[in-house]
Amino acid sequence: MKINQPLGLIILSGGKSSRMGKDKAFLRLGENALIEWVIKKGQERGLEEIIVVANEVEKYEKLKVKVVKDFYPGMGPLAGIHSGLIHSRYFNNFVVPCDMPFVSLNLINKLLSAQKNCQVVVPTMGGKCQPLTAIYTQNCIPFIEELLKNNICKVTELYKLVETCYIEIQEDMSFFNVNTPGDFLQAEDFFKRCIEEENNHISRD
Repeated sequence: MKINQPLGLIILSGGKSSRMGKDKAFLRLGENALIEWVIKKGQERGLEEIIVVANEVEKYEKLKVKVVKDFYPGMGPLAGIHSGLIHSRYFNNFVVPCDMPFVSLNLINKLLSAQKNCQVVVPTMGGKCQPLTAIYTQNCIPFIEELLKNNICKVTELYKLVETCYIEIQEDMSFFNVNTPGDFLQAEDFFKRCIEEENNHISRD
């Protein structure tokens, strides 16, 4: 399924990976690193604008996508969203961290269909917001700047300033992120099961 509207993909990769103990963006899951899976899914769905926001640009040059830095270094994911929106060619942008290799691009169409006149469309699961797997428009830029200039880094504070839509999503591996070695083991197990199911499907056909 292709994305049915013009859309940019912003991948946040500015974290310190402190709980993992190594750069989790380049942990290999099968044939690709975690961040490569996110990029690949965007490319397969026809997203032409893929931006990685990172502190060390040179580490990501081999990925052959646009890599940019924060305008407000050290201020977390909100600063990454801000930089990605400024550099994007598109009004609508889907934001996702580099450590969510199972994100479903079908999720994006669900969010876009709920957008209407909202500047942010954020999924919830069990009533809990998933602010780093959401649609943000470029209209958010001045409001994010206002927050950052006031040393406010919490992403959900933006939702008080702009029109925000919430859409409840059922249990979905799209929101599984790899923060710790234990998470990575779970990711490997899920990945293997997906490959086995795909191979079984092919053999039945």
